[in-house]
Amino acid sequence: MNYVTKKSKKKVVTFRVDEKLLLDFRLLCSAYNIKQVAIVEEAMKRVVEDLTNRMDNETDDK
Repeated sequence: MNYVTKKSKKKVVTFRVDEKLLLDFRLLCSAYNIKQVAIVEEAMKRVVEDLTNRMDNETDDK
């Protein structure tokens, strides 16, 4: 997979994440030389797409 971020207007966000999960995430990103923000943005895009599709399907079923 190719994780690429595009320059756009950015906003700083803060989340509370399990400490072990965060440590593992950072270590793996470092080991594979992948930007953490690229993975987070890609994951968020996929979730938004999935939830939007679900909402569309629910309204189509009614």
